[in-house]
Formats: sequence, structure tokens, C-alpha cells
Amino acid sequence: MKFLKFNLFLFLSVLLLEQCAAFVKDPDLQFQKGKLPGTVPIRIVFTGFARYEKEKQSLKQSILKSGFSEDTKSDLLLEVVLEEINPEYESIGLHRLNILATVFSAGIFPYQINTNHLLSFRYSDSEKNIRESEFKTTLSQWRGFSMIFFSPFYWPSSSFGTLLLQTWSEEVKYL
Repeated sequence: MKFLKFNLFLFLSVLLLEQCAAFVKDPDLQFQKGKLPGTVPIRIVFTGFARYEKEKQSLKQSILKSGFSEDTKSDLLLEVVLEEINPEYESIGLHRLNILATVFSAGIFPYQINTNHLLSFRYSDSEKNIRESEFKTTLSQWRGFSMIFFSPFYWPSSSFGTLLLQTWSEEVKYL
């Protein structure tokens, strides 16, 4: 009987804490240099997208829809680089308190974590860099029972894909 109660408790705990929603913050342009000579055929190379195949394909389609054409033999290379940044919290003590509050309230008080990435677009010729821009992206993730109503609409993987597409839209504005 104790074993059954423990398993039920464990199941309910996981169910209550597994609800997750991610909210997107607008991409922040970190730096930009250079000018692109127009929308000529390009080779596209993705780096850092090993766990994000679906998002990579979606971003590639968005790049091609924005007027670029892909040519695997082109001298002009567009390298799209995704790097994860470790989150920095203003107060690590408050962050740890948030974890405890989430666990002891069975997920009623949600646990919050930021996922930060740098997304770089580097255009280079066979000899030199022509243009480079870098965006910092932030995905604010909330986990807990109170997120149950947001989870279907703001699931982290779909929010991350939306964030990458938003970043490309920002890049196109500066071309």
C-alpha cells in the first residue's frame, strides 16, 4: 500500500511540475558590420543546430522566401551560427528560493528559467567577411501546474522556432 501511495505521489508530482510554457522576448541586435551586395545566390551553412533540425528547416525556408536563392556552388556563403549562453541570474538566492517554492507548492508557484542564445548571420566571400550580425535571443520558460493552460499554446520548442524566425525578420530589416 505504501508503494502504491508513493508511486501515485511521484506520478502526480511529475504531472504537476511537467507543465511548461515559454514566452519569447524580442531579439536584441548585439552588433552588425558590413553591407551585403544584394540578394544573389548563396550557400547556406548551419552551425549549432544539432538538436534543432525542425527549427533549422523552418529558418532555411524563411531565408529562401525572403528573396535569397540557394546555390551549393556559390562563392557567397551565409553561415547561420547558434550558440547557447549560460543564464545569468541577478540573484542566485532568489532563483534557488523559486525552485523550492515550486517544489513545495506542488507547482502552483511556477519555476522560471531563461534560455539565452546568440544567433549570428555571417556572409562571406571566398576571401573575406562581407557582413556579420549577431542577435541575442531570450526564451523565458515557466514550469509548474499553474502553466497548464498556457502549455498547449506556448510550448518551448514551438516558441523557440518562432523566436528564430523573428530573429531572421529582424536581420532582413537591416539588409
